[in-house]
Amino acid sequence: MTSYRISSVAVAAASILACTGSAQAAEVRLTGIVVNTCVLTLSTPGTLAASSDGVTLGSQELTGLPAVLAVISTGTRPTLNFTAPAITGPSGWTGTPTVSMAYTSLSGLNQAYTTSATQAQPAALLDTLTINAKSVNSTGYISGTYTIASTVTCQQ
Repeated sequence: MTSYRISSVAVAAASILACTGSAQAAEVRLTGIVVNTCVLTLSTPGTLAASSDGVTLGSQELTGLPAVLAVISTGTRPTLNFTAPAITGPSGWTGTPTVSMAYTSLSGLNQAYTTSATQAQPAALLDTLTINAKSVNSTGYISGTYTIASTVTCQQ
């Protein structure tokens, strides 16, 4: 009876040589679903302050503060629609104020003060807007709480 000793190195080498003749192929796929969404978050509500002459209420007056709005979206870049700003005040207040709003954003939006509705498209899916508002009334303002508001919607 003849016995042969085959080393493990020889078996490994033979196995490698046997595999090198055929090419292996595998397809790699990565899939995902994109859903257009847009979330608006008012992280800082604005504060109105009176000017030294009492004619203007605005967020850029000495103790005023702008509003800060975060836009978080997925999918396509959103379009933001702002209604024309309007003011409400205490009962008994009269006058015909000119109410306007302005905004800038980290992505480069720059809307000067306007009394009209506006539309803007941020250059990024994530953006932060700084929004200022003011009311100018030649007859001034009586004591009470005033609010300048605009409704912002996000469309994709």
